[in-house]
Amino acid sequence: SLKKNFSVIYIYIIMYETDFLPDCKSEEEIICLRKDIKKSKDIEKIESRHGRISKSFEVSDCIKNKIDSIAKTHSKNINLRYIGHSIYSKKYGTPRLPMHLDEPACEFTIDYQLDGNISWPIFINNQEFILKNNDAVTFIGEEDLHWRNKINFDENSFLELVFFHFSSDDHWFLKDPENLEKRKEKINKRYKKIKEIKEKNA
Repeated sequence: SLKKNFSVIYIYIIMYETDFLPDCKSEEEIICLRKDIKKSKDIEKIESRHGRISKSFEVSDCIKNKIDSIAKTHSKNINLRYIGHSIYSKKYGTPRLPMHLDEPACEFTIDYQLDGNISWPIFINNQEFILKNNDAVTFIGEEDLHWRNKINFDENSFLELVFFHFSSDDHWFLKDPENLEKRKEKINKRYKKIKEIKEKNA
């Protein structure tokens, strides 16, 4: 059963402190979110290499206003760009989420666990966060290295997630998506972060 509170863990890029924000989503808002997902006209895509099925969708004002209020605590100048819905299950392949940075224009991400019957912690810059249903964690998707360690899903295990990605209007990717220098910089940053994490865990 879903908890009444939608707890959000904040990760600050410099100090990496955490903070919980209780009573963020009511059961009525969760029902509203479910309806928004169901209304989506996007075609669900099976991504077998990640063991998930995914699609994008749009949210109604009752959800958008609440999500915007969370994001604005990070920056007043960012706007909602993309919302994704994914279900991880063995039905779609072997669930996996290797170390990665999100694609450009992800200056703020809300990673929300809508439902599930298995615990699959997310690691962000080598910090482990164990989310329960109706919990979320926020981070800077294009800056903070994140992943989930490999675990075994049984035939009935599943994890349902919603991702809210924000960026500013003047983000370089929105102005010049073919900027090869910026893309090269992102790739180098990714490899540097992976190397740092692996050396720390060695």
